[in-house]
Amino acid sequence: MNLKGFAVGNGMSSYKLSSNSLMYFSYYHGIFGTSLWKDLHRYCCMNDKCNFYNPTSMRCREDVKKVADFIFDNLNVYNAYANCFHSTSQSIRIRVALSNLFIHYKKFHDRLNAVNGNYPCANNTAVTVYLNSFDVKEALHVASNLPPWSVCNLKLNKQYHRIYKHTITIYPKLITSLRGLLYNGDLDLACNFLMEEWAVDSLNLTVIQPRQAWYYNDFSGKQVGGYVIRYKNFDSATVRGSGHMAPQDKPIPTFQLMKNFIFNKPYSTPYDN
Repeated sequence: MNLKGFAVGNGMSSYKLSSNSLMYFSYYHGIFGTSLWKDLHRYCCMNDKCNFYNPTSMRCREDVKKVADFIFDNLNVYNAYANCFHSTSQSIRIRVALSNLFIHYKKFHDRLNAVNGNYPCANNTAVTVYLNSFDVKEALHVASNLPPWSVCNLKLNKQYHRIYKHTITIYPKLITSLRGLLYNGDLDLACNFLMEEWAVDSLNLTVIQPRQAWYYNDFSGKQVGGYVIRYKNFDSATVRGSGHMAPQDKPIPTFQLMKNFIFNKPYSTPYDN
């Protein structure tokens, strides 16, 4: 395989950084209030360092659980500003996403497992119908005796043993010979953009181009598509106003971002050029 590069969209680079950054993301997006934020800092932080991931303080754990309750309460974990699509048939995907959060909080996961398929939000009807259609399965050479395609498999998710809790360190090895792009929708809670920025920053890569906006054009003119920091052979970008599924939420700017990465052009280059 003549591999030239790789792109990762809204990946889980670090469970620890995800838990720690999610508190900041949630507070500054108005999900919980100042009183709880002060308590979190009082009981979870010391010398300007906070541990929301696996704290030993019971009071800290109680306060983190309160944040989890806000997120669990009919909030779309894939897009903080999007409404929930209420359908029990789509609940598995959201449960899989939530299973990656608060991994050291047993009560949260006990509650998640007790939902019995009733957690709402994600609407995967279109892709499910499409991938289960006869013509598509025939074109993809899917055997007729296989079960229907589904977006997530809860049984597989429960049985799957996650070996790695921190994957960001693989990127410096990859970019010695490949070009890389990490991009995040900036409204995603499942794999929030702040975690990714902290993870990339921890690599201490040499910055080639400091953080700046990249742009695209819509019917009313020039718009901010997101922000990007460029390193040697490696870029870290956001897609403004999108959630976990950036191509679904913001198809035009995400298409431009990906096309320009593939052809190694500046990200503000219009997609039709």
